[in-house]
Amino acid sequence: MRLPAPSANDGGCGCSLLRRRSSWKGPYWALTIPARQLISGALSGLFAATDRLVSFEAKSLGPSHLPRRSEKTSRAALLSAIAGGKLRPEVRYELVTAA
Repeated sequence: MRLPAPSANDGGCGCSLLRRRSSWKGPYWALTIPARQLISGALSGLFAATDRLVSFEAKSLGPSHLPRRSEKTSRAALLSAIAGGKLRPEVRYELVTAA
């Protein structure tokens, strides 16, 4: 699933999802609050519609500077990370179901 950039003024560039003062090399995606709400809302809708979503990854389409890795997490923990601005680049979040 690809989310549209919140601002058409940027020509659809995903950069408009990031805060103005952000670094591509930071430990977390520097997403704006509206972008975090957009992503969280989209995922919440997917979670409500299906239980088949098994992973989530927010990545840059540009050159990668970080090694890619996977991390197991719950749906609730993923939504919390997004809401709290703690979504990490180059991490594939493998979603586990609650026992």
